[in-house]
Amino acid sequence: MNCRMCRQAKGTRNSVSGTVARPLVQGKQWYADMKGPFTTPSFIHENLYVFGIIEATTRYLIQYYIKQNSDVHQCLKLWYDEYIIPLRQTSTQKQDLQYIFLNTDMGE
Repeated sequence: MNCRMCRQAKGTRNSVSGTVARPLVQGKQWYADMKGPFTTPSFIHENLYVFGIIEATTRYLIQYYIKQNSDVHQCLKLWYDEYIIPLRQTSTQKQDLQYIFLNTDMGE
């Protein structure tokens, strides 16, 4: 509703400020989500989904374009082999990377 009281309340409300706390150890925390199915598949490979993984400290984004949502398992294996294993091998803080956290919305 667009009444005078609503406009006044919105006009005097402070905007959200501040920053989100980021982990101190790079590669420790990741976020993953999938988008799709898209109504129009990709032009060349006819992919209908995008699976993305974001590293929490640097906000580095990795995207996988897939045909079926069941291909996510293969993407996770590929991500682990290409990013997590080398990160653990080259890290000076091996103890900090003993556990890796991957946050998802549980497929909802």
